Amino acid sequence: WDIYTLITTAEEFAAIGQDTANCNENYVLKNNIDVSRVELRSIGDPGTPYIGKFSGDGHTISHVDMTKENDVYSSGLFAQIGYTQNQLSESGKVMLLAANGVIASNTEAGGICGSLFVGEIYGCSFTGTGKGAEAGGISGNAGQYTKISQCFFEGDVQGKDSAAGICGMGGTIDHCISIGNVKGNG
Repeated sequence: WDIYTLITTAEEFAAIGQDTANCNENYVLKNNIDVSRVELRSIGDPGTPYIGKFSGDGHTISHVDMTKENDVYSSGLFAQIGYTQNQLSESGKVMLLAANGVIASNTEAGGICGSLFVGEIYGCSFTGTGKGAEAGGISGNAGQYTKISQCFFEGDVQGKDSAAGICGMGGTIDHCISIGNVKGNG
């Protein structure tokens, strides 16, 4: 990409989720960051989904705690990626990002993304716990025109309606590995 913002601190990363105007920007993580001392909000939501590109550049976001968002529509580092409206689709992409922590939502929950509506998650990993109605180690839910590839999950997933190690429901999954406990009621 020609234009992107370099993220170097936990505060810079947290600021992306605080303002929906950031949801169409491109970002690159320059180094590992610990987010234990900042309040995180998922990036994007159904009203303003993330349609940019985010590269972790092989770095890790550690100590993610998204349990305070338990009453929101979907939760993950990214709440919703991409959208389709009136025959117009815009996609987003998250790649080469590692994260660890706990993600919880009353609906969709995933380590990287709550709802991958249109787009791709590539080369990402999450270690930790995901809990939601639709829960997955990488994404809670994925739409028809999505792809989750070369991703890794290790931990626990608990889903009220559906649960899986990589994606709780839907999507195309290619060359991914999941190690952990999966518990679902659906």
